[in-house]
Amino acid sequence: MLSKPIAARPELLDLIEKSKQIPITLEMRAAQRRSWVTAGIMFADPDMTKAEANRRYDEMLECLGYAEPRRQLDDRGESG
Repeated sequence: MLSKPIAARPELLDLIEKSKQIPITLEMRAAQRRSWVTAGIMFADPDMTKAEANRRYDEMLECLGYAEPRRQLDDRGESG
């Protein structure tokens, strides 16, 4: 059985509505997809570094034939 939704704070609902007005660029969508996929990769293997997860993501894109700008990553897997 479904429970009743919890009433949200009005200021939170206002921020959510404002965020819906922000245009999403292709670059923003690609960054969000990368973040979501690499988080899933790291969840499956908690010992994996962010740099390794990003490397595997890049390999997957190459195998599938997708073109996404390659980023220079530091040792932590962060872009410079």
